Amino acid sequence: MALYLHEFGPAAGRPIVALHNMTGNGGRWAEIAKRLDGFRVLAPDLRGFGRSPQEPPWTLDYQVADLLATLDAAGVDRADVVGHSLGGSIAVHLARYAPDRVRRLVLLDPGIGVPPRIALARAAAERHPATVTLWSELARPAVIPPPGVPTLLVLAMRDRAAEFEYVAGWRAECGSLTVTHLDCGHAIPEERPDETAELIRAFLLEP
Repeated sequence: MALYLHEFGPAAGRPIVALHNMTGNGGRWAEIAKRLDGFRVLAPDLRGFGRSPQEPPWTLDYQVADLLATLDAAGVDRADVVGHSLGGSIAVHLARYAPDRVRRLVLLDPGIGVPPRIALARAAAERHPATVTLWSELARPAVIPPPGVPTLLVLAMRDRAAEFEYVAGWRAECGSLTVTHLDCGHAIPEERPDETAELIRAFLLEP
């Protein structure tokens, strides 16, 4: 199904699909989009969130199918994809399922390979069925972006002293991976909007 879509920037701009975190919606990308002049930012409310359909299933596979339907409805054949937290996990699965639709990936502290005990604790604290389901989905073993899709991984290091375990595998197996560390908390787009936008712009405009 096509999702409710927040759009920012010129219709003729280079398209960026921006995917929100577990507690957000597409409107949260407004401040980042202001700093990405010249880009067309398409920020959907994911299934189960905001003004998009609330019906299950809410799995990663269905989130990917929804995104492809949304891109088709918006007339976008190929786009850069930016994802924060949950959105980062969905972005990786989108790139693996349809690599021809994804030009580059920017993953902001993505929810990848979350330890099951942490996923269980977070799900137990929730009262929102879609969120509970998605915490379970984020506990899947980490998947690797396809080698043909250049990827920028931005890790927030303020709440932890080391990289998550999956990063070592990505470094060894990804065809094109850039890793950047920020001294901030998990909410990278809200805590560091200027730096976030500049990282996105610089990576997407690399030759």
